[in-house]
Parts: sequence; C-alpha cells; structure tokens
Amino acid sequence: MRKTGGIAILIRVLTGGFFLAVFIVALYYLSILLSVKSPHGINQARALYAQPENSIDVVFLGSSHIHYGVNTAYLWKEHGVAAYDYSSAEQPLWMTYYWIREFLKTQHPRLIVIDLFSPASFTEDFQYDFPGENIYGLNLSRNKIEAISDMIERNRYEEYLPEFFAVHSRYGDLKEEDFLAISDPGRLVNFKGFTPYIEYAHWDLNEPSQDQAIGYTPKQSKFLEKIYELSLEEEIPLFFMVIPYAGVTPQEEMFYNRSQQIFLEAGVPCPNYNHFYESIGLDPEVDLYDESHLSYTGSIKFTEYLYRDLSSYVELPDRRGQEGYESWDVNADIIDRYTKGETKLLY
Repeated sequence: MRKTGGIAILIRVLTGGFFLAVFIVALYYLSILLSVKSPHGINQARALYAQPENSIDVVFLGSSHIHYGVNTAYLWKEHGVAAYDYSSAEQPLWMTYYWIREFLKTQHPRLIVIDLFSPASFTEDFQYDFPGENIYGLNLSRNKIEAISDMIERNRYEEYLPEFFAVHSRYGDLKEEDFLAISDPGRLVNFKGFTPYIEYAHWDLNEPSQDQAIGYTPKQSKFLEKIYELSLEEEIPLFFMVIPYAGVTPQEEMFYNRSQQIFLEAGVPCPNYNHFYESIGLDPEVDLYDESHLSYTGSIKFTEYLYRDLSSYVELPDRRGQEGYESWDVNADIIDRYTKGETKLLY
C-alpha cells in the first residue's frame, strides 16, 4: 500500500513538474512574441547580442540621426568597414554611457563615435518621449537596472521593468516580424542598426551662424566624464560629431560650439557637419527625409564623407572576404534590395 502511495506521489510530482516546465517554456516564447520590435533603438540593442564576438570595428551611438544617417551597409560595401549603429531615439548621454558598457561586454571596437544631437536638444534629467526605445532591447542585467535608475524616476519603474508586464497587451498588434522572432531568431545577426528611409522632402539647409556657446547640464557633464574615462580605461579612442540636418536651432548651435571647445582641449575630434553641407554634396531636394533626418541618398553622401574623416583618424581594416563577416554581406544585399522595392525589412 505504501509502495502504491509513493508511486502516486511521484506521478503527481512528475506531472506537476511537466506542466510547470511547459508553462515556463510557453511564457518564454510568449515574452519573445509580445516583446516590442522597433528599428529605432530596441532592435539595435537586441541585435547586438547576435553579432559575432569582437567583430565590430566601429560603433556609432546617439539618436535616430545615427540609424537614419550612418549607412553601415554602404560602409561595408564600399570600404569593408564592419560598423554597427548602436543608437536609439533621443538617446541621452547617460544611456549612451550604459549602452557603451553593454556593447563592451562582447565587443572591443577600434573607435567609438557619438552624435551630439540628443544632448543638445533634450536637457531634462528624465526623458519620457522614447524611454522604451532606450530600455527594452537591453538584456536584463545590473547594467540595465542602473540605466533605468538614471533614465526613469523611481515611481515609474513598474512601467518599464519587467518588460513583459509593460507590453503584455500587444496581442492585437502582432505582425510578421513578431512571429519571425520565434521561427527565425538568427536573422538578427544580419541587422547592423541602419534604418534606410527612401522617402524624401525638400528642406532648406541654412549654415549655422551662432558663435556663442552654452554648457552641459550637471547630469550631462557627469556622464560625459564617465564616457571619457571608460574610453581611456578600455583604450578605445572617441570621435564626437554632429550629423547634418535642416532644423538646427540657435540653442543647439551654441551647445555644439561648447562641445567643440571641450573636445579640442581633450584632443578628441568633434566636427559639426552642419558646416559642411556643400562639401558633403547634400541636395536639399532629395537628401533629407524630414527636418531632422537624412534620407537614404543623404545617408550615402554623408557616410562617404564621414568615412574619410574616420579613416584618417584610426586605421579601419577592410574585412570583406574574411571569415566571420558574412552577415555584413547579407545586410548590404538586404538594404540594396529593400531600396529597390524587392524585399521588406523584417527586424
């Protein structure tokens, strides 16, 4: 009788364990399915984890100006540069710092490039227009927790952590890329952060004229110093810049002027490419997507000009044909076919 009772208990334990395992697996795949996918920061963060270790030579950080304007497919196709746009919408300097720390867990680039549009335009200590783009794609870790603490006020943590409880209502919004995240997760290795915009509109390009300068906020200064110290510690040079755009405000101009003063003293390049519209060859009729971003054709012109500056600053090897870099070939092919209307971008 005791033997029979023991078997019954064992069966109940095994059955309970089986259903618990099924529940955990189902919850895991459901969290992948429902997780937000976005080419404006979330996908850039998430796809980094799929990249071959220590394969990226140049990482670009900053706002959407990066993933609209720095054409990683062009850099690869024309120059063999293994580059990655690790950017997010309105990325503040504190998130840039935490994203660099996350990046360095698996990569050790030859150069870190940071665009300054966000710190010039958004100076609040806590910013809520695009927090999800800066948080959701990061793997759960101490680094992510610390990033949230500097991005979000404590009384709003529950809106962003854990992500599943913030996005569980997405059932009615599921698209093809949501299901591909489960059926073909390996495709993320082919995403290098660049988000091409084929559409364009006319915007006047007016050369900056402000010669005054305004400084960084205390929080910006704190994290700028952290970024600089981290680059010294890792022995990775920095390159700051301003990607050209049409709607430059006087306040932004003065911020860029102060940035150039700061970085000149530190021996760090900080070109403001708003001063080089003609040299870059930007055409206001076709090279701007909107007032603040480059179109696909604009990204090609700017990226070629940027490559000359970067390659004169550090050595950038040509990785074409090398083992382990096949995904850059795939990415360049996908971007080419997308711009011709032959495929969709499903990331």
